[in-house]
Parts: sequence; structure tokens; C-alpha cells
Amino acid sequence: MATYILLLLEPRQGELLTFQKWRKEVLFASLEFRSSLYLDAVDIVSSTNIYRHANIYQLNNDTLLTHTDIEKHLQSYLRDGPLASYHWQLHSYINGLRQSELTAATVITVGMTIPQEADADQKLNQWYDEEHIPGLATVPGWLAGTRLKLVHASDPNVEWVAPYVAIHEWGDPNDLGGDMWKKAVMTPWTEKISELQTAPMHRRVWKISI
Repeated sequence: MATYILLLLEPRQGELLTFQKWRKEVLFASLEFRSSLYLDAVDIVSSTNIYRHANIYQLNNDTLLTHTDIEKHLQSYLRDGPLASYHWQLHSYINGLRQSELTAATVITVGMTIPQEADADQKLNQWYDEEHIPGLATVPGWLAGTRLKLVHASDPNVEWVAPYVAIHEWGDPNDLGGDMWKKAVMTPWTEKISELQTAPMHRRVWKISI
């Protein structure tokens, strides 16, 4: 069952201020969700980083949304609204760890593609559970990590759609990119997981939209 919606959004030219208010107060205003993140990209624009804004919703367990519901809703704002283009994904929850209730300042999303085999899936889960998340939890400023598995994408053929996505929340200040972060992520086990991947890792860097 899908429990997360990830929306990648791009506003019409010249309508950024209207868009920022609309995406938080109007878009999916009737949707019942447990939590939300409104993100603006701070990474470099590229062919795989074309969308500069993202909304991530954690749905209530009893919220049922069909693909048609989502598409119809977004299409209506293409016709009459500040939205120029979009891409959406539904995800199921794998697991997560939250060690602080502080508000995030930076969010890193990481998409990974591995062989669709039970053995590969087990290796990925073991790495996350036994090394990667515990390692990140020692880095100053790391607040939370959430792992998701793709259920459906509005366009599954774009190269940056990945079957597994991790969402890492960081406070401010933090040691993201620093020595402790490097110690946590640059390990022999991480190298083995990188070799397991069948497509380039898709890493995005976002700030919380204010």
C-alpha cells in the first residue's frame, strides 16, 4: 500500500511567489496526511535535475488515492493555475529512524536501482540497517532517515525514477560533507553496494521551503 506521495513540480515563468503559496495552501489541501515536506532544490540544474521544487506527503493509513485521482487533480492546475509541469510518484514505507524532532533545514533524497532479486534486496536492506543509517546517526546534524519503495510513477521511463528512495533530513548546523560524514559513508561496504547498482544513483539536495 502506498503511504507516501512525492511530487516534483515546476511553476510557470514569473509566478514563483504565487506558486510557493499555492503548493502549500491549495494543492492537495483536502488531502489527509501525517506529515509533509516542501522542498526547493539547491543542486545544479541538469537533465536529471530539471524539477526544482518537491512536495512529499506521508499519508494517513486510511487515505486511498487512485492514480486517476492524482492525475486529474494535477491536470486541473495545468489548465488553471501556476503549475507548468509535474512528475509524481507513489511509494510504500520500508523503514526509518528519527533521532530528533528538530526542524530540518536541508534534505537529501537518494534514488537507488538494484537488480530485482531477493538476494540484492536483502543486501541493500542489511547495509542500510546495519551500517549506513547507524553511521549517519553519528554525524552532527543528521535528524532522520526514511526509506521508501516505488509503487508507481507518473512516467516510469524517465531515467531518474528509481525503485528505492531514501530521504535524509539534516538540521543546521550540520557536518554534511564533513569528516564525520565521510567516515560514515565512504566505507568498503558502501563500495560493494555501489557496485550492485544497475543505474546511476540519483542524489538531490534540497532546502526546506519557507
